[in-house]
This record gives sequence, structure tokens and C-alpha cells, in this order.
Amino acid sequence: MSQRLLVLGKRGGILQWYEHLLSAARTMPQVEVEGFALNHNDFLERTEKKIYAIVDKSKPDKITASNLQKKLNKFEPTIIVVVDLFYFSERVLTILNSVKGQCHIVHWIGDFFDERLINSRQVVDRYYFSDTGLVATALAMGLMNAEYLPLAYNPDLFRVDHHHEARSDELLFIGAWSENREMLMRAIEFPVRIIGKGWGKMAGTQHNISGKNIPIMEVVKLYQQHNFVLNNINTDNIKRGLNMRCFEAPACGALLITDDVADLKLCYEPGDEVVCYQNNRQLAEIYARLCEEPKVREIIQLAGTEKANQCHAYAHRLQSIIMNSSP
Repeated sequence: MSQRLLVLGKRGGILQWYEHLLSAARTMPQVEVEGFALNHNDFLERTEKKIYAIVDKSKPDKITASNLQKKLNKFEPTIIVVVDLFYFSERVLTILNSVKGQCHIVHWIGDFFDERLINSRQVVDRYYFSDTGLVATALAMGLMNAEYLPLAYNPDLFRVDHHHEARSDELLFIGAWSENREMLMRAIEFPVRIIGKGWGKMAGTQHNISGKNIPIMEVVKLYQQHNFVLNNINTDNIKRGLNMRCFEAPACGALLITDDVADLKLCYEPGDEVVCYQNNRQLAEIYARLCEEPKVREIIQLAGTEKANQCHAYAHRLQSIIMNSSP
């Protein structure tokens, strides 16, 4: 039986998770993949919702529900994959419940959530979480149909560019400011290139800082131009898991230097495909050694890129979802 997979998400999210999954369809010719964004699907829908909301705040949700029903009637999905969303309105839940049994509904979550998630338990057949810590939280809430499914990368964007000149050895970090990340950066005694929202307020360091978000294609280019990409999880939304950076940087050929989170061993062989650190002193030692031993660095880089290519693209995740959704 051919699968028709509907991605239900949020267009234009900061992670572009919705767009990445739709992009994965190009490498899956045996699967029909379409999308429906609960915020807006095009300029006209967005404009319509804004205008009607002036006089009736419930109207945008009514428009969403109506358009979703039309989409389901026309596409008749066998699997619905919800991403980059947490909670649903009663209208949307009612519509999803009306197709339960006709298709398999899964909800893939990559951030902290609260008790409101229970409202969808009668509709969702399987919850996936990108962090085993979130799985534990879901199980404690009584969501027994919870499993681990890590994030991934989009190979249409994140890939090795063999036309680049020699890569820089400057340690690169691209990501939003958080308190735990600032603590690490202030403890690092060598210059790091730091790019991301909120970092402009961190003064008095030797680091090369740009305190603003940059377009995703600029992120790609920088990963392709640097040998080393630093990762430090944001403890505001991650417990044990890996963020997208952990897959996107190796896919671009960079060596990932990441904090030693519990889920790392579920995705990579630490020391062989990526390297990890426990504290700022260990980070400095690892970075210095790899700068002095380029052959060792190259071996780990290549192994990390190969693992990302073989196991961690979004198509791999969709295949896992399809396999687990089969009767």
C-alpha cells in the first residue's frame, strides 16, 4: 500500500522543521507527502485571518479548521505527522478525531511541554520526542504511547561544499543566547566566533560576537567554511537530547564538539564521529589537540559526515515513522 503522508505544522518557524520534512519528500518517490500549516498556508489565508480577527477573534481558528477539513477530504492521508506544534484548538482536535482510524496520527515534539498535551491523547496514536528526557516526562504524565525519535537535518541545504577553499580552524557557535551557554562562553579563555539572537548583551570577552539571527543559508555556508562547530544545549528546552546543530554541522563536513548529553551515544560514536566535553577546561584541551593534529581531526570529520548522511536525514526519520505506523 502506498503511503500518503500529511505534515501538519507551522510555516516559517525558527527551526523550519515543517519545511524540512516537506523537503524530505523529494528523496522518497514511493511516498506522497503534502503539508498543511495551522498558522497559514499562503499570503491570502494569512491576510484573511488577520482581517477577520479584528472583529471576531475566533474566526482564524474557524478558517483553519475549515481548510484542514478540505485538505483531509482531498488528500486522504494514511499518516498525519504533526511537528513544531504542541497543543490544538477544540475545533482542530474534533477534525483530527474524525479521521482517527482512517489514518495513523503521530505527534513529534522537540521542546518542553506541559499537561495540556494530554488533551490530544485520544487523537494521537503515537508521540515521538527528540529527547529521552521528554519521553520520560510524557510517560510520567500517562502518555504510554511515547517513543524517542531524534531530530535530523535537511540534505537539500546542509551538505559538504567541495568547492570551498581551506576551512577555518576558528571555533564556531551559531545559536540563541541562554544563561547556561553564557556561563560556558565566559569560561572559555580562547576566542570563539558566536552568532545568534541575544548574544549582543554579553560584553567584556575576547569572543567575536554577532548578536543577531542569520538566514539559514548563511548558517550552511559558515558550517561549510569551519572545521569546528561547538554545541552546547540550551537547558531551557532540552534535557538529554541533541538539537538540529548536532546533525546539520556534521552534514556540512564540520567536526562537532558537543557537551556530553545522555542521548549523544544513541546517535553517534563519541570520539570517533564527534567529540564531547564535560567542562570548559576539557573543551579547551580537546580543541587545542585537534588543531595540532589535523589528520586526527579529518578522520573524525569524515566519520561524522558519513554517519549523518547514512542515518540522520529527515527522510530517515519519516521512514521510521512509516515503518512504525504499518499495521
